[in-house]
Amino acid sequence: MLYFHSLLLFAAVVRSFPTASPVEGPSEEMIPVPGAGWRPKSSVHEIPHGGQVITVGDEFHLLDAGGRVLHTMPTGAPSLKDPSHNISARTTKYTEGWVTTAVWDGTPSQPISSSKATWTVPSAPQTNWGFQILYYFNGIGADGVIFQPVLQFTFSWTVASWLVGPTGVFVTQSVPVKPGQVLNGVMTQTKKSATSWTLTSSFTGIANTTLSMTYASPMYIGWASAFEQYGVRMNHLDYPADTSMTFSNIELKFIGTAPTVAYRVINYLPAQGTTTITTNGGAAAKTVMHFPAPPVKLMTYCEWYNFTVACDSVSYPTAASVPLATAAIQCKTIDEQVFLPGTGGPGISAVNVTVGYNCFLYQNANCTGSKLKVDKSYPDLRLVSFDDTARAWSCNKA
Repeated sequence: MLYFHSLLLFAAVVRSFPTASPVEGPSEEMIPVPGAGWRPKSSVHEIPHGGQVITVGDEFHLLDAGGRVLHTMPTGAPSLKDPSHNISARTTKYTEGWVTTAVWDGTPSQPISSSKATWTVPSAPQTNWGFQILYYFNGIGADGVIFQPVLQFTFSWTVASWLVGPTGVFVTQSVPVKPGQVLNGVMTQTKKSATSWTLTSSFTGIANTTLSMTYASPMYIGWASAFEQYGVRMNHLDYPADTSMTFSNIELKFIGTAPTVAYRVINYLPAQGTTTITTNGGAAAKTVMHFPAPPVKLMTYCEWYNFTVACDSVSYPTAASVPLATAAIQCKTIDEQVFLPGTGGPGISAVNVTVGYNCFLYQNANCTGSKLKVDKSYPDLRLVSFDDTARAWSCNKA
């Protein structure tokens, strides 16, 4: 339930943001869905362990491990009967949604039988304010439907498999992963009988990430690797510090004769991320996503006597724009002993209170070299924080 808990917290704050899909009711709560933008929360369904999705006529049926029907909804996608289109390309630059992608368009006569790609969980974003959502995935799709193993950041890194259709969404329960962990996202489309095919999405070696679906005929013909964002403040601190992500060992296999595979790139928000194709083809292909270098984040001050409350910071786009790039600020409290009436009985109690700070601005980040004293008699350094000469790392919260 980690995924839904995270998204509910997120949606409570950002539900007023622009949506990428229509709201079904005036009070319908919206949540972001990878590959599809904003969707009504009521249309997103978590698959229990051992459950699966099947198509019955023009409906999706969600089954539990015992085969009991938990939910039904219309497929809403003509491609489930006649796969005549690939993953729908976006034409508008959204501040939220897909940032960059590499796409294989495919053709209806050559459906994909299997797809896989390898990538690594990046470091956590420098700011974890709890309301940014980042999605990284490779997926296969047809018109209106995307099937994908997804790496997600919301508070922490998790993985899950998603089936995203025009009228609803199915997702496995989230599984935690760690920075540096290698992921292998795999999808297969297998014929079981003349009228039955099984599609699976999973992360190799990670339990409880398999999403299974059965249907009447092969339909998934397009492929994409993508980076998608929601609730991100445009200062790049909400991104991992890593400046690139590589999707390697990309493999596409086909039902029937394999076509020549050449990927194309779409950069929806090039200032936020771009993709390059290192190696084309249906085997051992490689795409690389590139992200801007994170800005320089400098601590200015921390309030209260122990310098751990209300720490503030200032971000600069590049090191060249920092007024004093190598400086550091070091502050110590100015304490005075104050005598107060005893609260536990008669008498007078002596307590130490902070009445100010002595702060020194050092030439070097390790608090060595020449220094400039910044003396404030009142215990609030907000004035110092707006002085460019004091915008620097705190080397000692003493």
